[in-house]
Amino acid sequence: MAARAPPQHGNSRLSAELDFFLYLDHADANEAFGRVILEAAASGVLTIVHPKHRSTFGDTVDYALPGQAQALIGRYAADSVAYQERVERTLAEVRRRYGRAGFADRLASLTEPERSDSVAGGVRPGRIWVDPRSPSR
Repeated sequence: MAARAPPQHGNSRLSAELDFFLYLDHADANEAFGRVILEAAASGVLTIVHPKHRSTFGDTVDYALPGQAQALIGRYAADSVAYQERVERTLAEVRRRYGRAGFADRLASLTEPERSDSVAGGVRPGRIWVDPRSPSR
């Protein structure tokens, strides 16, 4: 993959040293979030991880099981255009899902005033209502 242009983003040292980042942890291992996966993806390295991380990263990265990753790497190594397109899609998805604008949007959605007519009882799903008269306060 020597024909790849150096990235203009992220951790240039990591992306300058790696063409692929492969993270195939044990299927039963518990990763709280996967920061190392996000860091690799955000640095411009084509990132392939175990499918169990799909619920966290969605379309941000590629997925493969042990034994399948070699073929996926081979396809990208043989097609520099597909490789670069995937890296660009990954970077766009990282910005959309985890960038400042996305973060601000998520915060705004949490601070929107609650509408009592939106759900029976005035409590929106995913919110915890605490009775101010509760002795545990």
